[in-house]
Amino acid sequence: MLKMSFEGILAIVVALIIFLLDKAGKNNMWTTIILLIIMTGFCLLAALQIPWIWSSDVIAFKYWRVSLVVTAVLLSCSWFGIWIWPKPLTEKTKQATAEEIAKEIVKRIPGLVPESPKSESPTFREKVEKVTISLGGGVE
Repeated sequence: MLKMSFEGILAIVVALIIFLLDKAGKNNMWTTIILLIIMTGFCLLAALQIPWIWSSDVIAFKYWRVSLVVTAVLLSCSWFGIWIWPKPLTEKTKQATAEEIAKEIVKRIPGLVPESPKSESPTFREKVEKVTISLGGGVE
């Protein structure tokens, strides 16, 4: 039966928190760094409690096993950190975000843009014009 230490459970919980923050888009650089350090510490504490590491009578084997486990944990946590590192916003992303905000503000101001009656299904001509505009200038 697999016996999980308290530190191992905390490391998994912190890793899940980092992962969910990344997927929700709520993480930033400092939050990620702090949580990765905490997760790495919990992983090291859990890994150093493995009895195999300390079971040898020869001190050189103990050093070797501790070094092996610490290196494996640090590489694994570094890989996870690289995988979930927050992506920087590019200029194109910032511009698209500003355009979306401007469109949303215009929609919320009553009377600024007259509402046209919307039909349920666009005609073939409207579809072709929309495709032509989006391919030609990239503006809809």
